Amino acid sequence: MKLIQQTNHSEVDYWRIRNFLREVFLLNDRIERSWHAARLDHWRWHFIKTCELTPPFEQVTFTWQTQTGEIASVLHPICHVVAATPQGEIASFCTISYDDYTRSAVTVLVETAAEHWQRGLGKAVMIEGMHRLKRLGCTRVFSSATEEPADKLYRSVMQNMKLTDTWVKIF
Repeated sequence: MKLIQQTNHSEVDYWRIRNFLREVFLLNDRIERSWHAARLDHWRWHFIKTCELTPPFEQVTFTWQTQTGEIASVLHPICHVVAATPQGEIASFCTISYDDYTRSAVTVLVETAAEHWQRGLGKAVMIEGMHRLKRLGCTRVFSSATEEPADKLYRSVMQNMKLTDTWVKIF
């Protein structure tokens, strides 16, 4: 099969790629062997649109398509939980992106202010986020750690680890 490299210029292209990632995830028995659709959403809306850390989607995204235009390869709601001090300052927070189609989510960010470390707040906001996701119908949450404190947190909250560094919680 000969594949053709295509640049992506429209909103329709973005949604085609997003749907492709969702289908691949389901074909892989809901194991994260490629980007989860929620990672694509977070990258596009946070890193590109909000932080402007990378060039626009259409400048940096390519697909490889069949002769008939089917995507063969590609280079929704978000859950926020905040723990505040009695003075109203943020002590810890967790952001999880959820994809209702695949009923799975990706932990995007868990942060705790240094003065509140070692009090269980990171764990508490993650667990609360997972409770909310479960009520939405979520059955899997993925988290990837690149530093030991985050890995320790995920190890304490998640059920098991599948593939590379990704922790998985199965409800």
